[in-house]
Amino acid sequence: MRSYAHEDKIVEGCGVLQVESPSATAPGWGTFNDGRQAGPSRNVKSNRQRVVVWYTGHVQGVGFRYAAREVAEGFDVCGTVRNLGDGRVELVAEGFPSELEAFRQAIRDSGVGAMIRHEAVEWSEPHGDLRGFQILR
Repeated sequence: MRSYAHEDKIVEGCGVLQVESPSATAPGWGTFNDGRQAGPSRNVKSNRQRVVVWYTGHVQGVGFRYAAREVAEGFDVCGTVRNLGDGRVELVAEGFPSELEAFRQAIRDSGVGAMIRHEAVEWSEPHGDLRGFQILR
């Protein structure tokens, strides 16, 4: 996960930058790593998406959740991954669509990718409730 700095406050997370300043005229609002300008209390959530992916195959007991968390470190995404009682793994992530697609591809290209038989995918608006990338138990 990337951190974005501002002279008044640092806010981490998932491509969403909210800057709170005691002065509306405070200089140096800053920019995102991709060049977009940040302003007072600007929230870029509107460009983001939420994706839920249900993986089937031999995806439990092979380190799939840990691999997904490790892969997530290279992307500007927040989310969770957990085993389901029916043998599937559920991944929930939020980020910009291009980051989410690249993240999903990186999971398929990782060491556990060969274990995936099928992915069921559902896209929706972001909820904004995710921070970091966590393995749920």
